[in-house]
Amino acid sequence: MKELVTFESPSTLVIKLTGDLAESEVQTIHEKMHQLSEGLDKVCLLVDLSGLKNIPPKAREAIGKVPRERTYDKLAVFGASARVRVLGTLILKLLPVIKKSRFFNTEEEAREWLGKKPRR
Repeated sequence: MKELVTFESPSTLVIKLTGDLAESEVQTIHEKMHQLSEGLDKVCLLVDLSGLKNIPPKAREAIGKVPRERTYDKLAVFGASARVRVLGTLILKLLPVIKKSRFFNTEEEAREWLGKKPRR
C-alpha cells in the first residue's frame, strides 16, 4: 500500500490510496491528516481511491478505532470500485467525525461538490 496525504489551501486534505490498505497505515494517515489540518476550523477531505484494491478486515477495524479529535465538514470520494464503495459506506457509518460524505465517479465531480476548482 502507498498512501499520500497532502494539503490544498485553504482547507482541503487530499488523500490518495493505492494497493491494499494495511492496518498500520491507518494510524499513519490519521497522523498526517491531524498534522496538516492543525489550527483550521473547517476541513474537507478529497479522497482518490482509484488505485485502492482492498480494505482488509484488520484495516477496517483500525479505521473504527481512530481517535475522534476533530470533525471534517465534507468527504468527497472518487474512483472507488463497487466493492470499495460498499465497504466505504459501511465504514463511514462508524465515523461520526464526518458531517457529510458522498461518492463520485470523477475527481471533477468530487471537487465541484466540495466547492473546489478542478486541478489542471
